[in-house]
Amino acid sequence: MALYSDWQRIHPIYGVPIAAVEATEQPSIQCNLVRDNQPLLKSSITISTWLNTNYLLWLLCAGHADSGIDEQWTIAFESKHRWCWNEIQARVQEIDGPYRFGLVVRPPPVFSAVITHIYENDPVNYSFRICAEDCPSYLAPPATEMPRNGVWGFWQFLAEREAFFPDIFNVVLETWPTVASSLPYSTSFEPSSLSSPSLSVETLPTYSRSSSPPPSYSEY
Repeated sequence: MALYSDWQRIHPIYGVPIAAVEATEQPSIQCNLVRDNQPLLKSSITISTWLNTNYLLWLLCAGHADSGIDEQWTIAFESKHRWCWNEIQARVQEIDGPYRFGLVVRPPPVFSAVITHIYENDPVNYSFRICAEDCPSYLAPPATEMPRNGVWGFWQFLAEREAFFPDIFNVVLETWPTVASSLPYSTSFEPSSLSSPSLSVETLPTYSRSSSPPPSYSEY
């Protein structure tokens, strides 16, 4: 298992945690996914490829559209966003190895996703809010540490769990920032403390992003 310091230190070339670059395999998770406040329109998708924040959100968006469960979302995605997703996938297939982490992926047609893992015998919900990025981390001002929230904190959480089978998560795609700011999600995850008998619950900040989304958000 990667050291905690390897999740905090940023690779000088790829702009992601060193632990992600040196990982011999990527985690696989099962997602029960809904859009905003539509609990009856739930799809089930598997995520097993990890490149960056925006790519994860695009995977969730495309998977929900492919399921056909949410007809309104499927129609909107096919008519407005499928072409972009196809281009992203084509570029991913052209790049191999850790160079994929440097792929520039344009913002997805959602503002964020809340990913929650609920243990059957544990009263604490482990949640992460993954917010779309306007630019990749390596194009932003240089950072010396990676925030614990977001896609890399989530991957670290999965790595420290060392689950033998794919974890199952509830996912809410949030198409409006006002929805994201009002939902009371929190996390109790502390690095290297999953075996601790006492875990404190705290609300984590999200990645910085403009409060006014582009028109594509309001139009799905």
